Amino acid sequence: GHLNNRQSQELVDSLDKTDLNMLVAAHLSEQNNTPEKVKASIEELGFKDENYTIADQQLGTDWIEV
Repeated sequence: GHLNNRQSQELVDSLDKTDLNMLVAAHLSEQNNTPEKVKASIEELGFKDENYTIADQQLGTDWIEV
């Protein structure tokens, strides 16, 4: 199944993010979600633009250095 934005937000919030450098939101529903809604949910958790990305359904993401 899929998680809605609130469930995803609660999951990420429960994690130890001490060493988390990048959060990738992926597999967004094209019918029931938007990147803007996901961005708002992620930023509510305190993430800055440079610490997360939202994968495009068709293109994925740019390369991410780990």
